[in-house]
Amino acid sequence: MKANRFVLFASTMALLACKDEVQKWSRALTAGDPDRGKTALSTYGCIACHSIPGVPGSNALTAPPLIGISQRSYLAGMLENTP
Repeated sequence: MKANRFVLFASTMALLACKDEVQKWSRALTAGDPDRGKTALSTYGCIACHSIPGVPGSNALTAPPLIGISQRSYLAGMLENTP
């Protein structure tokens, strides 16, 4: 089930060219809020160590870049990666 959602999400993302449409579909498919996520990354200090595409000020090289994080099963090796 999770794999099917990912395939649907990835396919939709590939077909959409407009940033507003991508955010609209992201919210609809995951019930998440991309803007809230970006704020959380700054609030919790993630940008201090990680390079994160699309998040201003996240140019650090101390920890691994967070590109492709949506494809990872676990975060920090122990937290299930869910919307």
